[in-house]
Amino acid sequence: MARGKKGGKPSDGGGDGGGTDPVVDLTVIGTSGSDRLGGGAGNDTFTGLEGDDKINGGDGFDTAVYRGSIHDFSWSFDRKNNAIVTDLNSADGNEGRDTLTKVEAIQFDDYTYLLYDDNPAYFYQAPVSTTVDTPVYVTIEYYDLDDRSVYASFTFNPNTQGWITNIEHIVEDVASGRKRTSTFEFDPTTVDRSYLAEGEVEVVTFDINLGVAVADGIDPKMEIQVIGLNDAPTMLDDAEIQVTEDAGAVQFDLATLGQDVDSDDDGSSLSYAIVSAPDGVAVSLDGTVVTVDPGAGFQLMNSGETLELTLQVQAMDQHGAVSEVQDVIIVVNGADDPVPTYLDANGRVDYGLLGLDPSTAPVLPELNGLTNDPSYPDIVAFTDGDDAKIINTHYIEGFSWNDFWYSGFENPNYDDLAFYTGLGNDKLVFLFDDATGHMEIVDIAMGAGEDVLVIDSDTTGGATISGLNVDMGDDNDQLFVEMDGPGVLQFGLSEFNMGEGNDLMQVKITNPTPDGYGALGALISTDIWMGDGNDTLLIDLRVDNPILWDEMGLDIDTGHGNDHVEITTGPGEALDGTGIDGEIDLGTGDDYLLLDLDADASAQSFFVQGGWPYHLGPEGGYDIVELADGDLSDYSLTAGSTNSYTLTYGNQTVHFSNVEEILLDGENLIGLLA
Repeated sequence: MARGKKGGKPSDGGGDGGGTDPVVDLTVIGTSGSDRLGGGAGNDTFTGLEGDDKINGGDGFDTAVYRGSIHDFSWSFDRKNNAIVTDLNSADGNEGRDTLTKVEAIQFDDYTYLLYDDNPAYFYQAPVSTTVDTPVYVTIEYYDLDDRSVYASFTFNPNTQGWITNIEHIVEDVASGRKRTSTFEFDPTTVDRSYLAEGEVEVVTFDINLGVAVADGIDPKMEIQVIGLNDAPTMLDDAEIQVTEDAGAVQFDLATLGQDVDSDDDGSSLSYAIVSAPDGVAVSLDGTVVTVDPGAGFQLMNSGETLELTLQVQAMDQHGAVSEVQDVIIVVNGADDPVPTYLDANGRVDYGLLGLDPSTAPVLPELNGLTNDPSYPDIVAFTDGDDAKIINTHYIEGFSWNDFWYSGFENPNYDDLAFYTGLGNDKLVFLFDDATGHMEIVDIAMGAGEDVLVIDSDTTGGATISGLNVDMGDDNDQLFVEMDGPGVLQFGLSEFNMGEGNDLMQVKITNPTPDGYGALGALISTDIWMGDGNDTLLIDLRVDNPILWDEMGLDIDTGHGNDHVEITTGPGEALDGTGIDGEIDLGTGDDYLLLDLDADASAQSFFVQGGWPYHLGPEGGYDIVELADGDLSDYSLTAGSTNSYTLTYGNQTVHFSNVEEILLDGENLIGLLA
């Protein structure tokens, strides 16, 4: 670096010695006033303190000491080459304006300036700190104290620590040299430092290029302390807790969901709270582990059925910041409960197993569903609990929501009366045990729950049950129709919806008329929708010695699931003659259908659809039809279009499509066509 103002001490005569006394290095300290301080022949040190002091160093290499940084002072030379030092920062103690004679060095806290020799370049930056979200000004100073011809400039090496913006640059003369003061804005927000915890410090350093040829070996850097702030924790979404009906409690660690970008927390150190829990499940929290117990609240769910509930949770870090409320989905998986049996060994309703005693049910008069009829004050009254009721009468008509049925009546007082049993596991029995029985235009809705509906007719003079609209609701339901006795037994013109669940529907019509009397039995125009689930449908029409006709007219859809269907027509006597018409759609699933056909029936056609037309093979299931009557020689089977066949058995014709097997005595008739 170029030399500054230089030469020997002013007025020292060119020598510092001459005497024979020993040389002593003095330490001279002034007062708070304006002092005159002098030295000897040694290397003396002067501290003038406050006031405008005059210091004469004498011989030797003498040093004046000042409190503070070099940038807090200015200095110049008078005509006699004395140094004039002025304190620019009175905040740390005003040391005034001092005159230095025969003093070789000025010592500051951060720099020692040689008045008459070469000085190294000097770089200064005051400590600067800021938080991660706040830009800050940074001022740096560069001194070349010996040469005013050198102009420094500041450039920063490329980095990714934050954005630097030039604010201002000031160049001024200092002593024999030059001072450059530059101010920059540092923006920490241009770099993600969310990982810094509350109060955690990261020192950001920028290398500075001075742009001068000689830097006296200094390595200037700009440093900023970036202080972290606390960030709220977060929680992962799309979390599910799987529980199963009757399978007990399940634990889930919320620490797997909690996250904190700050370095002082993670999912395991966060604390958690339940904001809201759904009804129907027991939810508890111990530390980070939440326990969910479905208890006994989901007994009506079936296997394969699911229910989604929402649990809301929240995380909190050690500084009290909370996450957004996060939804955790509780998926309740249904399980099939054992279906209770209410049938005896002969396949008949066992009222003991059902828990009801028909003998205790009072006999009601004729029930017409009239608004002004006082005979039914409580027969349509049910609760949302588990109800059980026997309606014992010989005649009931007009309990329906459908105004269409009333249009044929002259009496305008028929009202929208129907049987709705509500929620719960309900049992409803219609009992007809008089000479005749009559049940017509009646709507029944059992609602959700594992319900049982019994229509029991045991008459001596025939019975008619028609115009029913029955909705059993979802869950595992059971419906039993039993019609017994001589005379005309007719069942039909009705619709049954068993709903979802593993349901059982059984229809038994038995007319044991002795020889010579004749009988009639019919199950006509009956629509049955079994709904989804693994269902069982049993239809048995047994009429001995018919003199007119006995037949089945069915429209059945078994829905999704592995279903079991049996349609039987009695012992196959010569005069039996029961024919089947209509159709059955077995839906998807692995289904089984037992058909008891009668070759002596009047000409009838029945259609069997196995699987769905667009769901053949594994998706549509594997469907088996078994024939319960006759020998192979009695049947004729022909192939039609793809996966379709026509079976002829006497006067009965059955059209099959999309079934895998048609069995007779264990042999697949479809295979015989190959």
